[in-house]
Amino acid sequence: MKTTLYFKYADIILQIIALGYPIVLCVQEHDASKLFWAYLSVGSVQYVSCFMNRMFLDGCFREDTRERYEVFLLIITIMAIISGIFITTSASNPHFGEFFGLIWVCLVALLFVSPFLAFWYGMITFHEIDIIRSYREPQTVD
Repeated sequence: MKTTLYFKYADIILQIIALGYPIVLCVQEHDASKLFWAYLSVGSVQYVSCFMNRMFLDGCFREDTRERYEVFLLIITIMAIISGIFITTSASNPHFGEFFGLIWVCLVALLFVSPFLAFWYGMITFHEIDIIRSYREPQTVD
């Protein structure tokens, strides 16, 4: 159980670093384009973390909304894969402009949805830390 708790603390620390480092670079270099890296770094850390938690976190420690988050993330991943395949294989297609507009709308929507997803995932992680810390081993009667 302590290993799981340490993993969750490391998860939070990595999320904070992934968010904070690009922001510090943005301020130091006076370059707002560095904020784009905050999206990618936090998203990447949380994506890997979500996968690792799915594989290794015991069910008794899982927060209730984690499964909804995972489904939402799966839908986004499938949309991204389909979009990537379509963009790379259909540039010469006469209907490409119509689909590209839809893909563009999805990407712009993700630009605004991503901070909420990051916050949601952070809250899930903090709540799971509370669950792990308050967990008591079942007592056996001898």
